[in-house]
Amino acid sequence: QNPTPHLTKNPTPDPTKSPTTNQTSELMMSSNVAIAAQTINFPQQSLEKGDKNGWIFYNGIPKSGTSSLRQSVIDTGRFQIKDITFWGCKSSVANNWREVYEEDLLLKNAQFQNQSLSVFATGHACWVDFSRFEEQPISIQTVRNPLSRWRSAFNYGISGKRPKEKILRSRKAIAALMGLDDPYSPEITFENCAENDRCFSGNVLVTAMGERTAFTPCEACVNRFIPNINAEPFTNIFGITPRRNELLATIRLMLTQYDALIPLDDMKSGLKLIQHMWPTIFTNISSMESHARASKKSNGKDGGEDRGTSIVQFAAERGGFLLTYQVACAKFCLEMNRLMFESDFCKDFIDSSGVADGQTSAVVSPTANNMYLLWTSSMKGGLHNQLMILTQLGELASGLNRTLIVPQLLHGFPKKSNYLETNVEFDDIYDVAYLHQNGFPSNLISLNMVPPGLFLGNIETVDLDKNLKPPITNAMNIKVQKLLEDSKKQLLVVKRDDTEKFSKMKISR
Repeated sequence: QNPTPHLTKNPTPDPTKSPTTNQTSELMMSSNVAIAAQTINFPQQSLEKGDKNGWIFYNGIPKSGTSSLRQSVIDTGRFQIKDITFWGCKSSVANNWREVYEEDLLLKNAQFQNQSLSVFATGHACWVDFSRFEEQPISIQTVRNPLSRWRSAFNYGISGKRPKEKILRSRKAIAALMGLDDPYSPEITFENCAENDRCFSGNVLVTAMGERTAFTPCEACVNRFIPNINAEPFTNIFGITPRRNELLATIRLMLTQYDALIPLDDMKSGLKLIQHMWPTIFTNISSMESHARASKKSNGKDGGEDRGTSIVQFAAERGGFLLTYQVACAKFCLEMNRLMFESDFCKDFIDSSGVADGQTSAVVSPTANNMYLLWTSSMKGGLHNQLMILTQLGELASGLNRTLIVPQLLHGFPKKSNYLETNVEFDDIYDVAYLHQNGFPSNLISLNMVPPGLFLGNIETVDLDKNLKPPITNAMNIKVQKLLEDSKKQLLVVKRDDTEKFSKMKISR
C-alpha cells in the first residue's frame, strides 16, 4: 500500500527490542539534547500556531489540575475523551501513544471527521515526540506550585475521595515509613511525613520526581532517581539535583514543545487563553465552569509556613521544580499580557520579586541592565581546584560585565555508588552573599533567585567544547573571549562538558 500522507519517512521504534547502552545514549541525544539544540535560544513562540487537527495531547502531571481540565473539556460536549492507559516514563509509552494517534489519523468514521468533535487524549505519561507525523497534535500542560502539589498528593492518598482499599493501601505504606502500627493514626499528616526521614524520602520525594516525567522524552527515561529511604534527607535532595544542562533541557522542552502552559491557580484564564488560540476547536470552553480547587497561596516562592516546609522548600529549589514552575507561569503570563487579558494571578506573579544579595529582580521582566553568565558544567576535581575554577569564572564574568550564576560543585558520597559524582549547589556549602560582599571578582546570584523571565527568549548559548579542544592556545582563548564579549543577550549560557583540561580554560583578560 502507498504510505499515508500523515507520516514522514522516520520509522517507528520497535517496542519489543530493548536498547543497548550505546543505543540508549543515542536515544537520549536525539530526543532530549537534539530538541534543546534546535531551540537553544528559547525563541518566544507566536500564538499563531497554524492548522491543528483537533487531537489534544495532554500528559497531565498528577494533582496539577488534570481532572479539572478534563471536566471542563467534557462540559463543552465537543470532545471525544480518550483516557490513555499507557502511563509512566519508558520508551514503550511513546510507542503506544503514537499508535493511538496514528489510528485516529487514519480513522475514516464520521465521528472523527466531524469538525465539531475533537479528541482529548489524556494520561500521566512522559513527553511523546510526534514529529514524524506531518499533522501535529495540540500539546497542553497544566502546572502547579510543587509544594502545593506534593501536599495535595499526600492528602489525596489518605483521604476519603478514593476507594477504601486504595486508601488503606496508601495509609499502610505511609505508616510503615513512619514506623507506626495504626494506618489511621492521627500522626499521619503531611507535616509529620516531611519531618520523618523515611517518609520524606519514600513518599514526598517519590511524588516530586513524578513531575519530571511530563517534561522528559519517553526515550530518555533511563537512570531515574530512586530515593534511598535509609539515607539522610539532604543526601536524597542532592540526589534529585539535576545537572544544569539537564534542567535547561527540561525548560527548553517545556517552553518549545507545549503550545499552552496553564497554572492550576488560574485555570479560568487558561481556558480563555486556549479558546483564543484555537477558537474553532475550543469554542465556548471559556464559558465553562472552572473545576480547579488549588490553594490561592501557591504562586509565591515560599509556598507556606507550616511545619516541614523548610526541607520541602529546599527540595523544591534544589530539584529545579520551583524554577520550572515559575518559568511556566512566566510564559503563561507573558501570553496573557500580549493579548491584554487581565488576570489577578498574573498581576500577583509579575509584581512578586526575589531578593538576592541586596538586589531586587523582577520575575517576568528583568531590567535590561542585569546581564548574567550561567556556567552549565559542574566543576570537577578536589574542592581546592573547584574553588580556583570558581575564581576564574568570576574573573570571566567580571570581564564580561555580567553577574555570575554560581555553578554546581561535584560532591561524591563515599561508598554509595548511586550517589557518586552528585551535583550540589554551591550555596549549600558556602555563603554566596558573603563571597559577593568580600572581594569576589564579580557579582554573584544563586540559581533559584534568577528571574524566570530570562528563559523566555533573551538567552544565548556558547559551546566552548567546539572552541577549546586541546591543545589550547592563546589565540584560541582570545577567539573565545571575543565570542563571549559579542553576546548582547541578557542570559549567556556557557557550555563545556570536556572538563579534562578544565584548569586551562582561563580566558579572562
